[in-house]
Amino acid sequence: MRRGDPLAVVVAGLLLAGCAELAPLRQPPPTITEGLEVGAAKADLISRYGPPAAVREGPEGEILIYRRVLATHKSPNRFYSQLREARYERAELLYLYFDQNDRLLRWEARDDRG
Repeated sequence: MRRGDPLAVVVAGLLLAGCAELAPLRQPPPTITEGLEVGAAKADLISRYGPPAAVREGPEGEILIYRRVLATHKSPNRFYSQLREARYERAELLYLYFDQNDRLLRWEARDDRG
């Protein structure tokens, strides 16, 4: 079996990786609250979002809290600063409020900067 030129294989791999990196998004990613409707069943929302980050008890019923990371600051300079242990993340928090019958009463989306 004949092997190709190693340089050509490396260049082809880099070109393919560059194409994937520069491909534009055709549509913006969906927001965390897109498609939410009051009265939706809790089981349906858990199957959509997965297990919650936290569960709280509210006056009307359970509150499920979801956290979705939007951006993480990755800079080598953070290792040389005094804030070495600080988290540089931006995330969305989604609070889903349910009634006693496990139906969605309302939701609230907040910005969380860690």
